[in-house]
Amino acid sequence: MLKKLHIVFLLAFMVGALPMEASAEDKNIAREFMISFIEGKEESPYDTYLADGVVVPEIREHTRVKGYSSLSSPLKNTKVVIGYFEDDLADDRMAFIWELTVEDDKITNIRVVHDGSNPMINEEKTVKEYEELNGTSILVPSDLPFTITHVDGAVNDDQLEITYKNGLLNDLLSINVGPKTYDIDNYSGDGYESLHLSDGTKVLFYSGEAASEQQLIFQKSNLQYTIRLNTHSSETYDIIKVVESM
Repeated sequence: MLKKLHIVFLLAFMVGALPMEASAEDKNIAREFMISFIEGKEESPYDTYLADGVVVPEIREHTRVKGYSSLSSPLKNTKVVIGYFEDDLADDRMAFIWELTVEDDKITNIRVVHDGSNPMINEEKTVKEYEELNGTSILVPSDLPFTITHVDGAVNDDQLEITYKNGLLNDLLSINVGPKTYDIDNYSGDGYESLHLSDGTKVLFYSGEAASEQQLIFQKSNLQYTIRLNTHSSETYDIIKVVESM
């Protein structure tokens, strides 16, 4: 609750601020760092503005940061910067609010006040890329088994992989999609159990020695889906429930 109030307080000062570079008179280390970070300048890499040991916070969304605005801070040697994502639907969608501490011409600390990343955007972009490349629609789950902190996706011709992760618990759910490679009705692999979903779709279910390791294979519309679930938390998740939601 306090964090939300902090964000609202900062946003109140942003009225009229544009997602652009700071003004010409605000030439300082924070400004130069942000310009280099956003534009990727080779002649002055953004890490040259960082003191030893300072790391730029992770941005969990694979969307370009297009610009920023800045705010003064009541704290000494501190600047507040607000980054904005490049988004066709929301021109001012916030990427982050960072509090930069600058001492001796170096940024000595970056504190994350607000993380505006939506990792599910990465799923959406990967699915769109695959569908446009292959002229087909694919299924993704609407019921995910744990809180998602990271999503990574990759498309390689007619193969797709999406990985959902909880970084705190190290739980993983991966989905691989590609053309059918065999007739699932005639498959009999060691350790696989033949089951049916509620709509009658046949699936091959495999559970590893540990209950936390599960794999399920099914086929629809000439595509083969392989779903793997690997959890490290104390709770056991139901991979069937995940697939039923696709």
